[in-house]
Amino acid sequence: ATGALLLSRIFTADSVALGQQAPAPAANVVAPAASVAGRAQAVVVEPSATTAETPRAGMLDPAGVEAFVDGFMTAYLEENDAVGGVVSIVENGHIVLAKGYGEDDRARHRAVEARRTLFRVGSVSKLFVWTAVMQLVERGKVDLDADVNRYLQGLAVPATYQEPVTLAHLMTHTAGFEDHVLGLFAHDATAVRPLRDLLAAELPVRVRAPGVVAAYSNHGAALAMLVVEQVSGMPWTEYVERQILGPLGMKRTTFRQPVPDALRDDVSIGYRNPSGQEPEAADFEYIPLAPAGAMSSTATDMARFMIAHLAGGQLADARILSEAAARRMHRTLHRHDPAVPGMAHGFIESDRNGRRVIGHGGDTLWFHTELELYPDQGIGIFASFNTVEAEPHKLTKAFADRYFAPADWTPQLAAADWADRARRFVGAYRSVRYSHHDLTKLGALASQVAVRDAGAGALELSSQPGTRWIQIEPLVFRDQEGTSTIAFREGKRGRITHLFVGEVPVFAFERVPWHESLEVHGAIAGAAIVLFAATVVIGPAGALLRRRLRAPAPKPQTRLPMAARAALWLGALVFIVLYTGLAFYLFDPLQIVFGLAPGLRRILLLPIVGTVLAAVSLLCALWIWRTRRGGAAARIAYTMVVVTFILVIWQLAVWRLFGQQG
Repeated sequence: ATGALLLSRIFTADSVALGQQAPAPAANVVAPAASVAGRAQAVVVEPSATTAETPRAGMLDPAGVEAFVDGFMTAYLEENDAVGGVVSIVENGHIVLAKGYGEDDRARHRAVEARRTLFRVGSVSKLFVWTAVMQLVERGKVDLDADVNRYLQGLAVPATYQEPVTLAHLMTHTAGFEDHVLGLFAHDATAVRPLRDLLAAELPVRVRAPGVVAAYSNHGAALAMLVVEQVSGMPWTEYVERQILGPLGMKRTTFRQPVPDALRDDVSIGYRNPSGQEPEAADFEYIPLAPAGAMSSTATDMARFMIAHLAGGQLADARILSEAAARRMHRTLHRHDPAVPGMAHGFIESDRNGRRVIGHGGDTLWFHTELELYPDQGIGIFASFNTVEAEPHKLTKAFADRYFAPADWTPQLAAADWADRARRFVGAYRSVRYSHHDLTKLGALASQVAVRDAGAGALELSSQPGTRWIQIEPLVFRDQEGTSTIAFREGKRGRITHLFVGEVPVFAFERVPWHESLEVHGAIAGAAIVLFAATVVIGPAGALLRRRLRAPAPKPQTRLPMAARAALWLGALVFIVLYTGLAFYLFDPLQIVFGLAPGLRRILLLPIVGTVLAAVSLLCALWIWRTRRGGAAARIAYTMVVVTFILVIWQLAVWRLFGQQG
């Protein structure tokens, strides 16, 4: 499979949060300047960031929250070589904590500041898309259940299925689009084109009927924003600035690329973190599909957004949604199974120790972000890091575990017939979010999850080794700690068809057909590499050895014809070069998310050359068997290589590597 598809992570994610009985902070709060490696920053929260003139009773003690977050961030930055991060926490209309940690520019030794430093928030950007959609719904401009083609001009979603794609489908990622990740990022602003032009060029193919299962789609979110742009009659960036950012006073937030001059110097640098080395500064990430993940914002601005949503669409005297529209937006709109969290109207649901959470995560190549709201408790948390592989969900989970202890539960004893029942669930599953029509289909191999029988009434997932999933209902399992749930769906004749993981409701996992399984294709690739390498090496090595030992050449009647040997040798060499080239390019995600590199495009011509040589070798194999040329062992070995050629060509076709030029 391929590291090129770190894209299960890009522009997705989900998070966690907080609580503890204590008065809320006063309207004008100064967060104490506790130090994290000597670099934490004090943050003054101005009165306009609150929704009430006087504090309301809350669960969170600001000093206790700050001490907890300080301790976590100090340890996390040091242990994980993360350069910088930022956190904001709100409750009942007030900012409990807004604080920067570490550095946003290591070369200048500049500390992160919650009010000043802009972080790239990735797919948290989508919450602004869905908020804009709900504004139009509230005004009667769009209907969530109407065909989106009713609102589009100069672009139409193909009528691949009888059921049309609606805004509700886009909000819940159930529109049925395949994934598309080629060129998800760009090196400069020239790739940031008008939204309609971009979608017209790369609207993903519809591969399943809408409303069936969720498959996270960046293009679906961008399509929804195009509806906003065309219905409102103004550029979508301007709409967001006028209708959301402006009213909320989010003066240090922007979707624009490059970032406006007034903010540019305050955008945190993103950092690569090579194993065992010092973090390296990376270039600014341009995101052509901008509504899906291009936003840059500060912790205090994101606190304003969280407060507005938790307060029913209002921040102080500003209102971005009516209370009814905000409450509707937070309600569940789609769920794979009643036992697992689902999707609200753009928000992703989670279960944090028995509390319902709605939020979104976001990942670019270098920045990683989580935003979570506890609607029933009036609490929100935002966390973002500027270093590759940082994991903000570890903070939000630790926060939830500290303030909302999970309820005790006792696993049921295993049934006597467990081994027989477990066979229904055991097998390989893969995320339905993958491309069907270009080489990034290889990501379907990377996303495969093996479900195994762990014995005593429990299952184990290869993605979470060591965690036992205990059966609590016929198709439902809970993890051994009692904090997460998975569910299965059965189809015709009771066969299990899907796996749903409660922690990622934006994905469904389907049974992997045998002909696309990791085991089958791993075996083919492994056998091919060994056999082709032997073919390339043995012939020349044997000739060289005979020359050095001055041994007589084999008798002509025992040797295969030169033309047959040459075709086979060249074919094996071509496929060895192909495998080597694919490994070089596809295990580096930057070769995919920025589009196909010229070298990779050339490598992808080799399957055509290899197929021609394989066809010649097949004809030669038929000829040598018919004429009995060469010894029996030589003919058998030759045929084995030819059969492997055919299997490899089939493999390349399955994974869309056959002359791919996308």
